[in-house]
Amino acid sequence: MNWKTLFYGACATAVAIIVVGCETMPPATGPVYSAGAVGDRSTLNFSEVVVSIPVNASYQNLHIDLAASVNQVKSNYKTPYDAIDILRRSDARIAGHVGEVLGNSSSERVGPDRTMVLRKMAQTAAQAVVDDTMQKWQHGADYRVEIIVTDLYWTDPSVGRSHPDRMGFWW
Repeated sequence: MNWKTLFYGACATAVAIIVVGCETMPPATGPVYSAGAVGDRSTLNFSEVVVSIPVNASYQNLHIDLAASVNQVKSNYKTPYDAIDILRRSDARIAGHVGEVLGNSSSERVGPDRTMVLRKMAQTAAQAVVDDTMQKWQHGADYRVEIIVTDLYWTDPSVGRSHPDRMGFWW
């Protein structure tokens, strides 16, 4: 490769940069956060809830997967792990209340064609248990815990839970 080829290549690159130009992002109109400050501080996936519901003279299993997003709204010496620990211990109570609410719902509010209504009912039932639990903790008001329905689907009665429950930290 000779010096003319390198020179003309460098000139072509410089012209391309000048012609294309550089574009900068417009300044942000609201507050700007670092990547570490965006998103939920902590999340927790709860055990799957399976509710057998009568649909059209037979039973169907409604599978509901719930999660919680935990965000600290007021500084204190506690960490989000304390809130997560409280929520983890509330898993059975949440599952029981969601199963009770959906199992006792009227027949016109259930069925595969009413999935969005059932999703909202499950979220509201779980959120009620979480709100009650967090109110009992002296630092509960320092955290915003939101329940999210991550998955909701129907199966026939022969299908149970899709994954086994975990009993503890190590097993």
